[in-house]
Amino acid sequence: MPHLLKQFFILIGLFFLGLFQFSCRKTYSDPTVPYLFDSSPAEKAYMELNTFSFLPLPDNTFVISVKSTSYSALFREFFLHYDANFRLIDTAYYSDVLYFGKGIESNGSIFNVLLQLSQDKEQMKYSVLETDYNYKRMGQSANLMDALNIQPYRFSAPMIVQLENGTIVTAITSQVTGRADSIKLVAFTKGLNSAPLWMNDTVYWANGIKGIRLEDMVSDGNFFYLLAKSDSKTNGVLRKHDENGKLIWSIGLPDFYGYRILVQNDKLILFDNKSGMLYFDTDGNLLGSNSYKDYNLVSNGNAGFLGLNMVGNQWGQTTTITKYNSNLVPVKSRDFGDGKFHYSVLGKLHDGTFVLVTNMKIQNLGEQLVFYKLDADLNDYTK
Repeated sequence: MPHLLKQFFILIGLFFLGLFQFSCRKTYSDPTVPYLFDSSPAEKAYMELNTFSFLPLPDNTFVISVKSTSYSALFREFFLHYDANFRLIDTAYYSDVLYFGKGIESNGSIFNVLLQLSQDKEQMKYSVLETDYNYKRMGQSANLMDALNIQPYRFSAPMIVQLENGTIVTAITSQVTGRADSIKLVAFTKGLNSAPLWMNDTVYWANGIKGIRLEDMVSDGNFFYLLAKSDSKTNGVLRKHDENGKLIWSIGLPDFYGYRILVQNDKLILFDNKSGMLYFDTDGNLLGSNSYKDYNLVSNGNAGFLGLNMVGNQWGQTTTITKYNSNLVPVKSRDFGDGKFHYSVLGKLHDGTFVLVTNMKIQNLGEQLVFYKLDADLNDYTK
């Protein structure tokens, strides 16, 4: 007990060291779920966890991001790099950020695309960035910025994927003068100073449905898949492209399912926390659907999937992880957190373990990021 008390007072002291200090951690022996919490950054009360931001890295570390909700620092996004034991390695932040894409890792670098306000707040511009694992800027391409920044364009999160041949493809929602809204694709190599490999600016029509707002993009290696929704948000378009941007097939979704895509073992899954799931083979044939609603869906290889569901009611919010088999049939579920309204994200480390990050109010310390490490059967790895 004296040892635990000493650790507690050390943790309080480190809490006030500020945003860019290494954090301390403390294990709590909850009778049902052990967890760790991180004491940095210090302004947790003004931070909102990005629920799609979990980026696993080859050295078994990972990056998450939080957005500032403080009026004095609006549109500021922080990137937090942790090791597998949830020790903070380093942080970085970018100001005036409207949207940050889901980053990709390639040969020791992270590539990402962001939509950012100018210093005078009068213009918006897309940028393609190369950073280190701590999101410290390493490179930026004027050629790619020129290719991406054809205005006007709609507010929509940019996307980025890497193909097996090394080509990186980014996508934005654009609006070409005299034409309807379209999805613009720009492909490039990891050498950001070279000209784009190819560009593709297309209005997304399928079966009478027009997809005008980019929602998600994923790659299975040799091909990539895009999801765009309509203005009504009740239907959308799903497309498959090859490594040169050529359209392979396009499907209209009259009853719009999904704001995210997961491709795994020749199965393409559309999912969200409102409609449920649709799943196709990679030739675009519908395999089935269900009503299971997940915010994050993470592959467990041939064994199945883990899904994160956050359901709110008048008393608070339940954060639930569900284990699915390979046919997307629920096998097991488990609740986490304190039942309050918090944001959460689920991801998978390179060693195969799963990580849940959420928020929790810790007595005398306010709202903190809380980490759970789990195996595929939802058993605790947290020590």
